[in-house]
Amino acid sequence: MAKWLRQCEPQWTRNGLVLGMLIAGTFILSGMAITASTASALSWSATQIDSHPLSGVSCPTTSLCVAGDHVGNVVTSTNPSGGSSAWTVSNVDASTLITGVSCASPSLCVAVDEAGNVMSSTNPTGGSAAWTTAHVDSEPLNAVSCPTTALCVAVDFNGRVVTSTSPTAGSAAWTPVSVGAGNLSSVSCPSPTLCAAVDLGGNVVTSNNPTGGAAAWTLAGIDSSHSLYAVSCPTTSLCLITDDHGNVVFSTNPTGGAGSWTAANVDGSNGITGISCSPSASFCAAADTLGRAVTSTNPTGGASAWSVADADPNSPTFVGMIGGISCPSESVCVATDIYGYAVVGTASGALAPPTSTPAPGPGPAPKPSVPSVPKKANNPLKCRKGFKKKKVHGKAKCVKAKKKKKHGGR
Repeated sequence: MAKWLRQCEPQWTRNGLVLGMLIAGTFILSGMAITASTASALSWSATQIDSHPLSGVSCPTTSLCVAGDHVGNVVTSTNPSGGSSAWTVSNVDASTLITGVSCASPSLCVAVDEAGNVMSSTNPTGGSAAWTTAHVDSEPLNAVSCPTTALCVAVDFNGRVVTSTSPTAGSAAWTPVSVGAGNLSSVSCPSPTLCAAVDLGGNVVTSNNPTGGAAAWTLAGIDSSHSLYAVSCPTTSLCLITDDHGNVVFSTNPTGGAGSWTAANVDGSNGITGISCSPSASFCAAADTLGRAVTSTNPTGGASAWSVADADPNSPTFVGMIGGISCPSESVCVATDIYGYAVVGTASGALAPPTSTPAPGPGPAPKPSVPSVPKKANNPLKCRKGFKKKKVHGKAKCVKAKKKKKHGGR
């Protein structure tokens, strides 16, 4: 979860109640949830994998996912639907909030934090010792995207992109460049020949040469009345962006300027905090502030092509806000939420079923089952001394027996 999104966390500290959520100046209550129109193609389940809020997640394949949390841990799994025991927590960044993660492949993962650091590993499941840290920016970094092992692009709080063609080579291998944007919230690079980043002022900045300096980036205002939260470009000819009012803004020509982008409202007025598309671009899944999945197999098909379905059981009583989502295929998506849960969506047979029962989290507890009440045995009615059986309204009851009068005689 980027530093800008941290302000959106629900205030659950007062008596454990969710009071509301501040999202770019808009107060959103869980009661404003809209009814899902149709069911998602994926079946969603949640497992608590960390005791701290989770932020970004990246799954380069269906057999590797890497997430970051708010206290400097990465949480990794080679079997993301395998239950809590299939995930390992490793501290790689002291107690600093990790804001984003990107894995170009199982042999390179890069995470960024709110202190301007980059953590990288060529063996992401190797534990704490397998990760190294480099300070690359004086501003908080909000997100990172690595299309290959030879290119990573991060974005920061002050409208800069920070690039490297050798991500594991230390601080000197990273170059920050101001691209004229505001607070950049997300970035997506499907290849070294296209990167798109978005800011909270409704702008997108794109480049066909992301390491080419400031002049290689072009800014376009595409959604000026809203804050842009996330971007996913599965190919160089398709990018999708989400905002704070339930819109998906898409383009099949991402570098074509403001006129090449089209907005579709797919989730009412709810903020959509993350989006990810499969590499083939035939499936996209987004996640909103109410812990729901917004999915489409035709992402440029307009509002009617998207479906909303409950995904995170921590909502709606508790706002299970999802901080990141990654879809390595059409049949598998993995999201992370602010309660330390991995929310996994799978098509039938796509992954092995969970091997353990999800740990209970802070969300609404399941209603206790009501035990069946055994029927009374059909025993004959017995009355104590001084009472006798009598039918009252068809039912046998014990009533007080009347005393017989004694007749005296001589």
